[in-house]
Amino acid sequence: MRSPLTRHFEGDGSTEAQAPEVRIINLSVGDPSRLFFHGLSPWARLLDWLSYKYGVLFIVSAGNHATALDLDIPKGADWSNADAETREAAILRTIKVNARHRRILSPAESINALTVGASHADACPQGPRKTYHCDPLLTRSMASPIGANGLGFLRALKPEILMPGGRQIYEEALGTGEPNMRLAPLQNYGPPGQKTAVPGSVPGELAKTLWFRGTSNATALATRLGARLFEMLGSLRAKPDAPALSPRYDTVLLKALLVHGAAWAEAGDRLRGIFKQEVGGRRIKEFIGRFLGYGLVDPERVLGCTERRATLLGFGTLTNGEAHAFALPLPRNLSGTSGLRRLTITLAWLTPIAAHQQRYRKAQLWFTTDASDLIGVARGPNGYDDALVRRGTVQHEVFEGEKARAFTDGDTLRIQVNCREDAAGLDEEIDYGLVVSFEVGEEVPVEVYEQVRQRLRTAVPITP
Repeated sequence: MRSPLTRHFEGDGSTEAQAPEVRIINLSVGDPSRLFFHGLSPWARLLDWLSYKYGVLFIVSAGNHATALDLDIPKGADWSNADAETREAAILRTIKVNARHRRILSPAESINALTVGASHADACPQGPRKTYHCDPLLTRSMASPIGANGLGFLRALKPEILMPGGRQIYEEALGTGEPNMRLAPLQNYGPPGQKTAVPGSVPGELAKTLWFRGTSNATALATRLGARLFEMLGSLRAKPDAPALSPRYDTVLLKALLVHGAAWAEAGDRLRGIFKQEVGGRRIKEFIGRFLGYGLVDPERVLGCTERRATLLGFGTLTNGEAHAFALPLPRNLSGTSGLRRLTITLAWLTPIAAHQQRYRKAQLWFTTDASDLIGVARGPNGYDDALVRRGTVQHEVFEGEKARAFTDGDTLRIQVNCREDAAGLDEEIDYGLVVSFEVGEEVPVEVYEQVRQRLRTAVPITP
């Protein structure tokens, strides 16, 4: 049986391809009977194969677990008098204890797909409507308490990003006979949450809306952002002075751009503060990654630049053993200047698969940079784990520093993209997209965007 996507990308018999320009496919679905543990599901394997074959990005929801939470906190005054931070900590500890039963749902483990989790956030001003209702999380950038948690195949980071999924309100479950609190998710279609258009109850009704929550909402917002980014790439391509931006690389660039605006922010600090004693050392970074992926996406960081932030796109094709080196021009006025500087690098690709091998992922790509020596930035102690970010098909890292470093006018920062075989038998070409943002703090009087833009008027070559 031929795949339905064959008609879209190749055509069928005498019928021409119906939608060869499609770059993103939304899958806000998951199989609640198949939680991911170790082996890839047939559905995930199919997405991986289709993704590489047709150069299309599947954006998949991580899945929901709208089950009751049994807290390690007594009923009565202990709960009623607890402040918001104490309640949040108790709920997060319960989620941690039950992590085995809250895994991502098939096909969210697909290694080529971009998996989306939900943050506990929405734009609704209304909170819990009754005194016995509970808004479980104080931190809005935290993963939703009903969202599925990672990791993915071979402990790769899943879900990769969070998007707003609406606030899920809970209520005390009565008549349990247990001494501790049990909270059950409130099943209703009223606020708070995300207001959504729904079919009317009578013919011709066009204004009916309900409120929903969960990772399907978040995935829809990620897909919408992907559509806006696709339009942005088209506008860049249409500029007369733009470099050649082949549509061939749209999918991998979109994948990188969707992740590029992600950060742990206050949610990462909150998890670290709660769990650093019991999840010590380097393990805390992987633990936070299970909850947050790369974090909540800020769309404005990828849809435009600012006076103090320049974002650059790179792309190319590699085979086993090859590498490309990109040169990022540095603002000349930055030399010898102290203050915050931040370098964010995101690399994304689609890999062919070796279906019958344990390694499965044929192509491993990764980047290296000399930024630490040149401009004094490094992975912070609160940043991502450098091993964890190399296990999937997106590597996203943030490097920061504040100390002044001197460099010569005309120096460039080097970012090298490498490719090697992971599972045996890599003889295919691998397209990749690279997104790099360089920015400085408000206290640094350097017009980063304009100075980098002037330097780029002369093309910077890619060195093989």
